[in-house]
Amino acid sequence: MVRALFLYGVNCTEKVWDKLLPLLPSWECEVLAYPHEVTLKANCMEDLTKWVASQIKDKEYDIIVGHSLGGLVALELAARNNIETKTKIVCLDTNLKPAGPFFRNLMTSEHMKIFGDDVGKMMAMERVYYTEAMFKSLQEEFDYTYLLTEIKNPVELLLGDRNDSDAKSHINELHLSEAALNKLTIKFIPNSCHMAMIESPAKLSDILRDIA
Repeated sequence: MVRALFLYGVNCTEKVWDKLLPLLPSWECEVLAYPHEVTLKANCMEDLTKWVASQIKDKEYDIIVGHSLGGLVALELAARNNIETKTKIVCLDTNLKPAGPFFRNLMTSEHMKIFGDDVGKMMAMERVYYTEAMFKSLQEEFDYTYLLTEIKNPVELLLGDRNDSDAKSHINELHLSEAALNKLTIKFIPNSCHMAMIESPAKLSDILRDIA
């Protein structure tokens, strides 16, 4: 039994995992939902991490899957020794530094037609529960690569391939140093952009099973 923790990103809810989790029936999955009273007071990723750490105290996981901001929280948990070093960390389309244009699509044009309205409504409803300071810490000049130097956990960075068969050629747009890249195992999820758990849940579940 794989024990897994799932952490979603900013402007999202636990429902982003609804298409993925049924495809992992043998896993014991825990999804944390961030209370609005917590996000309204969180001015940076570290503030949210403190709350997550309080919720998982004394728990053990084989793998933590964090989407976007959730990936940064997972790395911070490892850096602050809130999880065991054997726990595998999966950062799902998480930016450690501001990325280039290739990695800035929310979903493929095809998936925007199918899921765009629902995802857009969710994000609009949730946005009001996050502080401007939090957005600033994630959208302007930032560098969270220092977290990679402070952890011993294996880290996988899963990125949507943006329907580009040569997506690997865009890794330079992550703007990561060679040292940072050497800390990561990078894999691409076919037919998806930022919201792979909604766009390509079957492909993502296959990759997660291989990792676990």
